[in-house]
Amino acid sequence: MGFRLKDLDSSKEVELKSGDILGRSEGHHQFPQADKMSRSHCQFLLDRNIPFILDLNSRNGTYVNSVKIEPHKKTLLNDGHILMFGERTFVFKTDERTPSQIIPGVSAGHEASGKFATPVRTYDFSFKASNAEFFMLLLKNVLFTLLTLGFYIPYARINLRRFVWKSSSLNNFPFLFKGNPSSLLKSYAILLGLFILLSMINQAITMFVVQGSISLTFVHSIVSSAAIFMLFLWARYGAYSYLVNNTSYRSVFFKVNKKGSKAHFKSSVYGAFLTLFTLGIFYPFMAATLEKHRWNNTQYGNVGFKLDMENGDYARNWFKGFFLTLFTLGFYYPWFAVSMHHFRMRHLKMAGAKVISKAQGGGYFWVLAKSIFLMMITLGLAAPFVQNLNLSYFLKNLSPKGSINFDEIVAVAKSDKGTFSDSVADVLDLEVDLG
Repeated sequence: MGFRLKDLDSSKEVELKSGDILGRSEGHHQFPQADKMSRSHCQFLLDRNIPFILDLNSRNGTYVNSVKIEPHKKTLLNDGHILMFGERTFVFKTDERTPSQIIPGVSAGHEASGKFATPVRTYDFSFKASNAEFFMLLLKNVLFTLLTLGFYIPYARINLRRFVWKSSSLNNFPFLFKGNPSSLLKSYAILLGLFILLSMINQAITMFVVQGSISLTFVHSIVSSAAIFMLFLWARYGAYSYLVNNTSYRSVFFKVNKKGSKAHFKSSVYGAFLTLFTLGIFYPFMAATLEKHRWNNTQYGNVGFKLDMENGDYARNWFKGFFLTLFTLGFYYPWFAVSMHHFRMRHLKMAGAKVISKAQGGGYFWVLAKSIFLMMITLGLAAPFVQNLNLSYFLKNLSPKGSINFDEIVAVAKSDKGTFSDSVADVLDLEVDLG
């Protein structure tokens, strides 16, 4: 039986033999560009053809499915395990699957019709982030951004997302973000060029066409504002696509259907004008439509998501929470947010599984109270910590339940990890609701 590691940063594979040592500059397999790996980081071992990993007291540790293993203690490896050495991430693969190598957390169940049937079970989300590691990452991002006069911003954003994604896991398997900072840097440069060009055109129109006319100034302002607004409506789907297409779980990428972009843009324009015309009454109907567009065009490998909620039900829930929040001077907001979260999750399905949320308004109230306190005493510097605090609360209370066999979910033939237009949209830093 053959054993190998697939490098998720380069897609290269490393063949493993018993006794092989992996490290930055020593051993049988070396990764000189991995600064956080130790010179001799870990060792691969076979005991009666059963694979193990042994951490050689490395500086930053060896992680198996986001859990740090004890140094000099053999840890069993199974096919599909995610291994992290420093900042490098690998998936462990075997040429054959034996009963002893079934991935923990995915039970084979009972045999039916010649296949193993996956039983109905509950899968657990978790969010485990090291505050010390997070603080050092933020410090590095701020320092390098200042030293490079802002050129490090796309790298800082990618580093932050990678940290948040790998800290989020489902059944101890972490999510990975594979966005390319160079594509964001290129997008920043082109957007800067477009901004300068449009500013010159705007200035020329003001000087040679408007020429101080009150009516033309009004028309010019309306057209300019509408153009910018249209740009943001278009960019929202692109920003969502960029985040999703660069996210993977157990070596399989998520994917957003690019064909949904046109319908999403049309619904955004139509909904925006109706919301304006109805003085905001149409907003929850538009929000429901756009959420369904995004989720129903999203898939994990070859399996799609389905958000089957009714717009009217969504709007009734939204109006109830909105007015209660208004009448209580904002006190009801945590219950409002949790209620909308529950509503979306109840109607979200994937491969026959449904999502159960145990989040409660009272619990989220204290999360928000702590968040506000941290923001006040740090003058806003705690914003990333606050974001992680809120994400942690909702993730740890999520439990997909159903008959998902992750071993049968395969990557689509061609994984589109984001086009240039998507990375341009991401530069605009739009908030994207992932549920």
